[in-house]
Amino acid sequence: MDTSASPATSRDGKPKRRRGKSNAATAAPDAPGQPPVGNDRRRELRERPVRGSVIIDDVSYEIFDWSSSGVCVRGYDGDAEDGHRTRSRVHIVLPDMVFDFGCDLVLVRLDRASKQLAGVFTALSREVRVAVAAHFETLEARADESLKAELTRR
Repeated sequence: MDTSASPATSRDGKPKRRRGKSNAATAAPDAPGQPPVGNDRRRELRERPVRGSVIIDDVSYEIFDWSSSGVCVRGYDGDAEDGHRTRSRVHIVLPDMVFDFGCDLVLVRLDRASKQLAGVFTALSREVRVAVAAHFETLEARADESLKAELTRR
């Protein structure tokens, strides 16, 4: 009798429970200015801007994607650690609008190997918070409509 367990089962033969996020959970939006498609399972809808930048500690970095609560940047080579808070300037260009605002940015995830940094917006003005929320509500409605159309074609 073979007592070795396959990678998908534990020693007692029961299926292993997966821990952490699947690859689908980290999927990026597919096209600039468009809602993500596929298996993006993040808590918040993310969008890849046509172009965008954020100034962190007096250095400008390219925005990879953003949500109503924060940004992910590429090319980060600073020395900040998780929890670092800095006054930032965010500039995001979308096909139909531009966001340009100041805020505090709190570093929540840093991958030094890929030079990606994720930060959450804090200390946003009420006007900016409302405008960003309205944008993502519209984006989510478009994504819902696109999904409904896709499902009805099948």
